[in-house]
Amino acid sequence: MKIEALRYLRCPLTHNQLQLVSITPKTENALPQDEIEEGYLYTDDGMYYPITGGIPRMLPESMLNFETRFHEWIPDFQPLLETAMEKFGGIVEESTARNRKIQETFGFEWSLLNHGKDIKIWNRSPDLYKVQLEKELDHLPGQKYGLVLDAGCGHGRSAMLMADFSEVVFGVEVSTAVELGYLENQHTNCHFIQADVHHLPFEKGSFDVIYSSGVLHHNPATHAALKMVNAFLKSGGLICIWLYHPFKNPVHWLMRNYRYITRNLHVKLVYALNCISLTPLQWIASQMGKQKKKWTEISIEQLDMLTPKYRHEHTAAEVSNWLEQDHFTEIKVTDSDNYGFSITGNKS
Repeated sequence: MKIEALRYLRCPLTHNQLQLVSITPKTENALPQDEIEEGYLYTDDGMYYPITGGIPRMLPESMLNFETRFHEWIPDFQPLLETAMEKFGGIVEESTARNRKIQETFGFEWSLLNHGKDIKIWNRSPDLYKVQLEKELDHLPGQKYGLVLDAGCGHGRSAMLMADFSEVVFGVEVSTAVELGYLENQHTNCHFIQADVHHLPFEKGSFDVIYSSGVLHHNPATHAALKMVNAFLKSGGLICIWLYHPFKNPVHWLMRNYRYITRNLHVKLVYALNCISLTPLQWIASQMGKQKKKWTEISIEQLDMLTPKYRHEHTAAEVSNWLEQDHFTEIKVTDSDNYGFSITGNKS
């Protein structure tokens, strides 16, 4: 974590300012002076958030997830933990239950990227990925953004690309996939945080641009998740979201119905079952067509379809209506393909 990020971060539960304690790691890594590898953030309200592997872990349940580490850092941590749970235990319990399946699913899905640096995401090379991102944002050549949030950044590629034309970018991801982004990040103005769109660790109304691709429809209610994210956008700020839309296709219909079974299974079991059934079939079909896909690319696409607990599909007209209700103007669909669409709007 770069110390500069602290000026933007807030407690995700109270949105109060945070204080930083840096811990010298046991392994003496050569880090820049402004980089914190281990430590913690805390508030006067009694909430503590660890920094491990250079990443602030700012989920409501992080005090419990890293309890052992906190006991090493703070000798009298137990009463602090008990006091925090008395105040926020209900929120922590709810967040833990909601995030467990999401972390399991997307953490494993994006971990497959470790098997090759030349993997295409959604059948796009890095160069095409950048072209697609700029198209979704309706970004003009030479246009510069201010403070940007990538809500649900996954492996971090979009956040790092936006850093090229933004002052500051925060990539937020609920799963350990955020670690991939942190390790690959070469931008001093790009920061990665493990956090949840339900409890974002920032001051409300602070971002000039919020980008969220393929994330909000994996929540219990897409519009409700959109409202949560919108609260952190400035008046006049730009929202850009990408969502699945319904389409008629026999294979898609079969997969949608198959997921009623697979979404209740462990992601690694679904992956194993796919490896001896669906994945080889789709790989053979792709080799016979124009778009030849790698095994890992096919696996990621299948897991994204079959394993999330929630996977809603919406029409562009439906989402446009939501944005109008939420007082957005200049609403337009910037891109659409067989699977989904991107839509932008300006907050009035």
